[in-house]
Amino acid sequence: MTDASSAPAGTLVLRGGAIGDFVVTLPILAALRERFPGERLAVACAPSVGPLAIAGGLAEETRDLGAADFATVFRPAGQPAAELTAWLRGFARVVSFLHDPAEALAGAVGEEVQFVPGLPRPRDGGGPATRQLLASVAPALGLHASNPADFRLSLPCAVHDQAELTLRTGRWFAVHPGSGSPRKNWPAARWVELLRQLLQADPGLRLLVLGGEADEAALAEVVAGLPPARVQMAAHRPLLEVAGLLAACERFLGHDSGLGHLAAALGRPALQLFGPSDATVWAPPQPRAHCLRAPGGDLHRLEVAEVLAALASADRP
Repeated sequence: MTDASSAPAGTLVLRGGAIGDFVVTLPILAALRERFPGERLAVACAPSVGPLAIAGGLAEETRDLGAADFATVFRPAGQPAAELTAWLRGFARVVSFLHDPAEALAGAVGEEVQFVPGLPRPRDGGGPATRQLLASVAPALGLHASNPADFRLSLPCAVHDQAELTLRTGRWFAVHPGSGSPRKNWPAARWVELLRQLLQADPGLRLLVLGGEADEAALAEVVAGLPPARVQMAAHRPLLEVAGLLAACERFLGHDSGLGHLAAALGRPALQLFGPSDATVWAPPQPRAHCLRAPGGDLHRLEVAEVLAALASADRP
């Protein structure tokens, strides 16, 4: 946690969830920056995603939302930790995208701080995720209407430099054969078939295979079926490092996952394969991001030829 005890009162944003949930919230941080220029902006979130906001200049301070002191806020008939209460009340306003039916956070924040509850999770059929989240808090905060499709996440030069050292030669295509749920994954055998065809068609192409702990089985099966000399795997890497690698790749292919949102926010051409998720909510809004919906929402019914055609179509203006 960054020590900002001497900083002026500003805005605190509370945002739970994984990578995708956080990335779709980044345009709201940018809107807060514009609305309250020069003020302190802090984010309470998962420690793995917080560095994106710091590196992108969208926050000065992060705090672990999963830490034990935050749990005291939601403990029935409990007393929130004194240090946390003092920290919360050090802001002019607190914007919460947390599920809090008992309104425990409002009580911990107190009456002297503006407390703005937002939508904890976008609703299916309700339109793009960022627009839903922004609409839930914009009136209370006086935020200007903005187009999430215009948002781009910037990274420090050092992050780009490190990525260039990792991906020294060749043209790179980033792929993520996993996701947070097996139901959202295209079969590994079809990934192998597709990627073999891409490599065969373009001798100068190399593959960067990305993934986390939940993707181990899918990654192992896919990588085992590809030529080792043209594949590099980046698993269990810090998210800021992954962001740099994505920015250095020509394009991204994956499922409905946080890394797809991250690639789109970085301005990379991206194609995401959608199964049961609502693409009208979770497809990234950026113009270079595309989605391919599986027939009936079942990724087992999506053929390799359809994905190849979608990639070719995305290449055309």
